[in-house]
Parts: sequence; C-alpha cells; structure tokens
Amino acid sequence: MIETLEVSRLRGYEYSINLNRVKDQKILDIISNDPRVERLDLINGYINIRIKEDVLLESTAKLEILNKRVSIEYPSVNPNKPWHIGHLRNALIGESMYRILKQRYNQVYRIDYIDDLGLQVAQSFWYFRKFGLTSEHPRFDHAIGMDYVKANQMFQEHEHEIREVLREMEENNIAREFVDRVLGDQLKTAQLYGIGTDIRVYESNIKLDLFNQGIQELKRNGYVEYVDSGDLKGTYVTKFNRKVIIRSDGTATYLGKDIVFQLWKAGFLSGLKFVEQDGVKISNTNGSIYNLNSDIIINVIGIEQSQHQQEIKELMNNMLPNKEYHHLAYQRVRLREGHFSGRKGNWLGYTADDLYNEGYERMNNKELSLAAIKFYILRHNPKTEVVFDWDKALNTQGGSGVYLLYTYVRMLSIERNASVEPKPKSLDDDDRELMKFYLHYRASMDKAIKYLDPSVVAELSLKLAEEFNSYYSKHRISNNPTKLFVLKRLKDLYEHLLYLLTIPTVTSI
Repeated sequence: MIETLEVSRLRGYEYSINLNRVKDQKILDIISNDPRVERLDLINGYINIRIKEDVLLESTAKLEILNKRVSIEYPSVNPNKPWHIGHLRNALIGESMYRILKQRYNQVYRIDYIDDLGLQVAQSFWYFRKFGLTSEHPRFDHAIGMDYVKANQMFQEHEHEIREVLREMEENNIAREFVDRVLGDQLKTAQLYGIGTDIRVYESNIKLDLFNQGIQELKRNGYVEYVDSGDLKGTYVTKFNRKVIIRSDGTATYLGKDIVFQLWKAGFLSGLKFVEQDGVKISNTNGSIYNLNSDIIINVIGIEQSQHQQEIKELMNNMLPNKEYHHLAYQRVRLREGHFSGRKGNWLGYTADDLYNEGYERMNNKELSLAAIKFYILRHNPKTEVVFDWDKALNTQGGSGVYLLYTYVRMLSIERNASVEPKPKSLDDDDRELMKFYLHYRASMDKAIKYLDPSVVAELSLKLAEEFNSYYSKHRISNNPTKLFVLKRLKDLYEHLLYLLTIPTVTSI
C-alpha cells in the first residue's frame, strides 16, 4: 500500500482521502499500523507519510522470489532477412521483460522460435537455389533480405515451384543449412544488442518430433473434433472455438502447429529433442528429450496477431486452466511514410545494424549509441507506436539513454573524488526523497510484471536520474558522509535499473 501511494506521488498525483468513506478509513488504519511508518499526517484531505529512517536505510531492490517456471518467447525473426528496427523492438521488450521477470520468479527461460518451414523462407530458399546470391552486401542475412524482395515480386509467376520447394522443406528439411547461415548473421545483431536465448526451437523439429503426437493427443482428449458437413467438412477444428487446425487435405494450419508448440511449453506434450551448444539448448532430432513444463507462458508478438493469440489462449485456458498464457502485444515501429515490410524492402537503411552504425557515427561511442536506441524504444509503452527520432534519442539534457549514462558517469565521478567515507548519520528531507526510490522500485516492478511493460522501469530510471541531478545541484556530496552513503545506495539501484533495461554502463564518456 505504501509503495502504491508513493508511486502515485512520484508521478505527480496525490492520493485523496475522504474520511467519510469506509474504504478510505480502512486504508488509513492499514497505513497507520504499518511498522515502517513513523508518522502519518492528513493535510487538506491528502496523505503525507513519513517512513522510518532505518527502513529507508535498509531498503533493498530484492523482491520476494516465487517458485514458478516462466517461458518468454522472442524475437523469433523469420530467417530470411536481417533484423529491422521492428524486430529490434520485439527483442528489446523481450530481453528487458526477461530480466524483470527474473527478479520475481526463480526459473525464467528465453525461447527463440525459428520458422524454418514458412512460406517466406521457402521463397528465399527457392530464389537462392535458382539464382544464387544476386544482391551485394558483406552480411549474408542482409543480402538474402534484399533478394527476398525480388523473390516476392516473382511469387505469382512461380508459385507452383515455390510451393513444391516448401513441400520438400517440410518432408526432407532441405533448407536447414541455408536457414542456419542466415541465422548466424542475425545472431551477430542479437549479440551486439545484448539479446540472449536459452532455448532455440526450429519449426521443422516440431513437425518431425512433436506434431503428429500432439494432434493425436488433442483428438484422444476430445479437444479437437472432425467436421463431417458444411463449409468446414473434412477438417479438424478446436472444440471450444471451432478453429481449423488440420485442413481437409491433411496439412496443418499455422494455428495447429502453434498450438502444439505452446502445449509443449506448458508440459502437456513431450518429445522435442535438444543438443546443447554454448549454453543454449537447440532442437535437434539427434538430441535428448527435454521438457519445459512452464507455469507461465509469455509470447512477445506484434499486436496484429492478437486474434490468433486470443484463439490459442482460449484453447489453453480450457485445456490447462492451471497455466497462465499471455500475449505481450506491441505496436510496430512506424516510419513517417508507413510501416516496415519485408516484402517491399522498405526496411533498407533501417535495419538494427544500420541504426547502431548511425548512432555510433553521431556519438563516436558504442555504449552511448546502444543506450540511445534501447532507451528510446523501451520508454514507450509496448502498445504505442514508435517513430524513431534521433534528436530525442540523443538529447543530453533529459529524456534519453544518453542522459541516463551521463548521470551515471556523474555518480561515479563524485564517488571517485570523495574525501570522506560514506556513512549515514541523519537523513534530511532531500536524502529521504532519494532513498524512497527503493520503495518506488518495488511498486514499479510489481506493475511492470503485472502489465508486462518495461516502460514502467524506464520511467522510474529517468525520474531517478532527474531527482539525483536536482539533488546534486543543491548539495555538496563528496565531503559529506551521509550524502555519499545516499549516493552509493542510489548508484547501486541505478545500475540495477540500467541492467533491467539492457543498457550497458560506462566508467567515462
């Protein structure tokens, strides 16, 4: 309760109390009896809470750890193009949420799904096999992405050939080497931005090792049923929402394959095999069976797939009511001219690699470039569109990742130049305001986890930087033991927030 009220105040709101309301009287009683509260005052109908000094001094950024297994899937980029900044938004949201979730749950796993049997990959592989590499770029993923634009323009004329290639891919997995070559370059981008994974699953392995078993289990348990009349005659549909998962020709729909994958995540199905490479479990028919059995499943997927995700959620809720299934939906990154499209190729010049290179040219500093890009993307609520603006992203006066790192370097500089040992004596009101960020942190983390929204953490980190810089302008810190102690505690929390936002720290700029 205290943390909630403090965060309301942090955002410029006040919590109004009406003593004639039973609910508000109960709130006052709860707060008054809280052992952390030194004093509670009512001023013109608003609560003013004074926290005990020892509580502030002993506050930590540690949350209660819950014994649950969580899987979060991202970025799952089609392996036939480089990452554009839309893919980057997916990856950054996923990585930041992974780090946030790890503060609450004892087992959190990152899953990267590789759609190596999709039509886009079939088009790219068909073109590459027929014409070779016809676009020039030092990176294979970039060149293949440019060639995909050409392949897509030829689709109608060569659709029969391309679908035959797709059939070969499904039956004999003939494109795996091609896919892995593209993926290898995509992973260089992931490494640049600090995006990791724990489990990598290829769709081809789902189809080979899991799909038939999954469909049989769904039939056996009555979750799907055969349609013997009407427009859907000859298909298998889900019992709860009548969605087709097996077409009348016996082939699986995208929904059907996705359901099987989600059921594996939840522990309903077993059979996927993995080998381990550099600490990552990679699906492989020659590996050993590994079962995830997640209690909470989170998929970071564009908002345009909300209906598809809702269909899966309905099925999962009916089949496995003790499991949680969440779609972390995000809007695309929008250009002034419109959205990115792999088919049209208007991502050219706007890949994640291009974005970093431009940031580096502007700042001549790797960490500042990454901080600018990451914070600009993560500070937006996932459900809002983003139009990337370099002037705002590189603003040294506030509201940017660059501002956050400048503030961090200022903290380090003060600490290095200190002439006394940090030791708390008595906190004044300004000290208290900074120390209360540990209370704000707990409330913000609860909100970020509840709504799957890393922008809550970005907002807190920015507010902390602003409050510290105001504090710095009012006080001499380097020769004051109490204020040095406050600085050290604040810096520890600040470093933690930067970590949650995937922003690398620096010792100098």
